[in-house]
Amino acid sequence: MSKEGQDEYIAQEFDRAAKSYDESRLVKSYQRRAQTIGINKMQIEKGMNILDLGCGTGWGAIDIASKLEGTGKVIGLDLSEKMIEQAKQKLAKLTYDNVEFEVGSGSLDYENYFDYVLSTNAFHHFDKKEEIFSRVWKSLKRNGVFVIQDIFRILATDCYWPDAGFCMQ
Repeated sequence: MSKEGQDEYIAQEFDRAAKSYDESRLVKSYQRRAQTIGINKMQIEKGMNILDLGCGTGWGAIDIASKLEGTGKVIGLDLSEKMIEQAKQKLAKLTYDNVEFEVGSGSLDYENYFDYVLSTNAFHHFDKKEEIFSRVWKSLKRNGVFVIQDIFRILATDCYWPDAGFCMQ
């Protein structure tokens, strides 16, 4: 399947699940809790710019925004239009003006912008992981961090850029 075909398939699957996604047993029992623990371990400081890659219904981006206390910027990015709609509905009930949600992969075109890129329970869906690593690398500031938190086995022993330390074991 081509990258575009894979992205379209994933978007359609999550579009179908979007309305009830937050209420699913897996999300309620594990994913939200694990995401919160991961975000709490990040050294988030006021003024940082953070991308939530595969943001789903937006909980992670909103949690991060609360830690930034109105400073910096949080961008939530997801392939599913319906997931982004759910995220925007949550955001509309809050007072954060430093959060944006986008459909697609456009925010990965930033250069030297993000302090953190977070991908929670989404990385296993990406077809061309090497391309994602390359785009994330370009989008990060010097000393920026790409945090991948995923409950599924990605590729247990793959090294994408061994010279840069991108290995999963």
